[in-house]
Amino acid sequence: MANTFSNLDVEIIARSAVVGFRQGLLPLDAISKNVSPEPAERGNSVKVLRLSSAGTVQTFDPATGYAIADSTADGVDVALDKHKFVSWQLTDKEKIGTAISDIETFGLLKGWNLAKQVLTDVLAAVTAAKFGAAVTSSDAADFDLDAVFDIRNALTVAGWPPIGRALVLDSAYYANLLKELKIASAAGGDAELRNGTLTRLAGFNVFESAIIPANGEDLKGFAVEPDALLVALRYLAPQEGHKYEIAEPVVDADSGVTLGLRQWYDENSGSKRCVLEALYGSNVGNPAALKRIVSAS
Repeated sequence: MANTFSNLDVEIIARSAVVGFRQGLLPLDAISKNVSPEPAERGNSVKVLRLSSAGTVQTFDPATGYAIADSTADGVDVALDKHKFVSWQLTDKEKIGTAISDIETFGLLKGWNLAKQVLTDVLAAVTAAKFGAAVTSSDAADFDLDAVFDIRNALTVAGWPPIGRALVLDSAYYANLLKELKIASAAGGDAELRNGTLTRLAGFNVFESAIIPANGEDLKGFAVEPDALLVALRYLAPQEGHKYEIAEPVVDADSGVTLGLRQWYDENSGSKRCVLEALYGSNVGNPAALKRIVSAS
């Protein structure tokens, strides 16, 4: 569905917001998800492909042939049971006096704040009750390369495949790793370190997040395979016969991450009123495919 924005200011905000939304949701790249601008209603279920980190290997028996024991790629129903939004209004006077750069920043922050709530909802499931004991208890200042290699070893001993492993880390833990790597590569360094980023380490894809919820258990991150958590995100289309000036999806072209935009003009206040919304849901997939990282104090 093509976007047909009728107002430049709203278009700039919406385009910036989906960028901020996508940035806030980057840790979800570590898990299984199904995102699409395809319309859906709250309560609908979406199939999320679960790529299992475990499977059964059998010995061929001519008498029985190829007996199918399990499936390593199956669709799991995830209910779209959460609907969150951010909103704003732009008066006639504000429309005239606002710089484009300010509007872009405004949109980025709106998208980021919405992503913060979505990520908090999804990661609320990352608890001891659902995923067991933490793989390590460490404060940020002590979370170093040795800690990462200890986690790597623990996962290998537990039988995790080397494919698809990821680390999602609180910003302070991520920063401490960067400091240590900077010291180790002082003679020129790596381009990622010079840019303050770290995407791959010890066989893990690495994601930083400043919005990991503590969940009452001092959660600071986790090691994960994609099938641990399952997430679905869709566009919530309004009912037929609506009178919105704009009601359509705003899509991040690279990832397919989608927000819904609704706009209407309120004549009493002389303002454009807008909503950006996310319709989503999540489930625990494989409890054995996530290991929590918690603080020591």
